Amino acid sequence: MREMVAWIFTFTILTLIGYAQGCVHRQAVPEIEVSLPQDKLDNYNDSFEKFREELWEMIGFTWNPAQLAKLKIADASVENGELRITTKSGGFSKGGVASKYKIRGDFDVQVDCRIDFLGGNQDIDQLLTFAVVEKAVRGKKSRLLCISLLKKEGRKQNGIFSAYREKGKYQPGKWVKTGDFNGALRIIRTGGKVTTLYSRQGNPEWIKMDSFPSTGYDVTVAFALQNFFIERQTIDALSTITAAFDNFRINAASEIIEGEI
Repeated sequence: MREMVAWIFTFTILTLIGYAQGCVHRQAVPEIEVSLPQDKLDNYNDSFEKFREELWEMIGFTWNPAQLAKLKIADASVENGELRITTKSGGFSKGGVASKYKIRGDFDVQVDCRIDFLGGNQDIDQLLTFAVVEKAVRGKKSRLLCISLLKKEGRKQNGIFSAYREKGKYQPGKWVKTGDFNGALRIIRTGGKVTTLYSRQGNPEWIKMDSFPSTGYDVTVAFALQNFFIERQTIDALSTITAAFDNFRINAASEIIEGEI
């Protein structure tokens, strides 16, 4: 009888904990109160059946002169309904896309991605990033906010983190170990903050990473793969890395601004 009472008590506690965690996950996803109707947003969603030049431009920016001097733009192609990016060997290599439009006001964007990190003692960093860049209409003031997957050279562990970069300084948030990743990354702006989230394939729950302050400026959206981290000055890059992106989606947006880049 005592064992039965103890089992019922344990089951009840676990059920309540599970319910509470479920509530936390549901509450962790901010909602956009005012958005364009979905039929206005559908044109900007991309399943990558082909490369849509009207939506995207290729990117390959760096953070210091040493990286720029040996930069090799990564190969990018649309294959089997996804955008595949593969870095090049022999130098700093980066490839990705940025939106040709801007989003104004509140927004909710996400993209599926997949990366299998190289094991062993690699001479490169392995960095996949989904980001928005808030930029003032006049002047150079901007803020990059991102959620990224990273394995740095010389480290056995890899994981997911989010951060923002402003005035040349990087402000990191949480770090969570992930292993290889197959899932979705998401960025939501509501009012004065930007929230980063991720989910794993087969699990519909979104896991919140961080909330960062927002300038409120219009944003461009970008995602990329590269073989170097911010501070890196030298690289041999004997190996290449590959990542796949798919199903980019604007779940909500207050306004879309075209032709202002």
